[in-house]
Amino acid sequence: MEIENDILEIRFSGNDVKLSAVKPHEIAELIIAFEKSLLSDIKTRHPEINTTELLFVFKEIKDASIGVRFTPKLINNIVVESFLLISSGFETGDFSYVSNETIAELKQITKFSKKYNCSGEFNLNNRTLSSFTTTTEIQYNKNPIVEGEVKLFGRVMDSGGDNPNVHLKVNDEYTIIIGTSEAFAKELAHKLYEKVSLIGIAKWDALTYEIKSFKIQEIIDFTPGKTFSAILELKNLSSGYWDQFNTNEEINNSLLRN
Repeated sequence: MEIENDILEIRFSGNDVKLSAVKPHEIAELIIAFEKSLLSDIKTRHPEINTTELLFVFKEIKDASIGVRFTPKLINNIVVESFLLISSGFETGDFSYVSNETIAELKQITKFSKKYNCSGEFNLNNRTLSSFTTTTEIQYNKNPIVEGEVKLFGRVMDSGGDNPNVHLKVNDEYTIIIGTSEAFAKELAHKLYEKVSLIGIAKWDALTYEIKSFKIQEIIDFTPGKTFSAILELKNLSSGYWDQFNTNEEINNSLLRN
């Protein structure tokens, strides 16, 4: 259940920092960096969401120190999820689970802290979650995002929605949600619960191989091929693993799970 009217805040204090001592464009840049860091994380974690439709409403700007407060108006729970994740990084010093694009925006926030020799904190509903100082450093992740053409195999579990997306079940443990066009969503809706092959451009983590985004270019029917006869050839070379499978369907189901 979504929590309504959550208040997200970033606050700077110390060294007599206040609005009257800061240039207006610097406050604007802080607001933009704060918003972009959240949107970037949401886009990475939930590619099916159109982040251009998200709305943050100003709640308050305080002059005693500097506090900028926002209230998310759409998908509140997902915005708060990203806010908690980012603030956790400042608490633990571990930013490995956010993208380098998000880190670039967060660096703008710590840059402000260094310039005015003040500390900052992330607050949710007037409760401090984490803080940072002039010595806080955020390193870019070394596990780059790789982009290339790939083919995904899986079973269509859902297709459609206001923001068209497809739920593709790759195996029993992994279902990927893919944002797509209405045309592709309609085509895949006719293949509900069927296995398909999707060809497209993917971005994935080079270290974990987790797919960050996928853009469908072509849909082709899933064809199992002649894996049964191929496995028969391998049985004599294996340790008996493939002996448990007796049909082409059983073999392909096992390959999809693994």
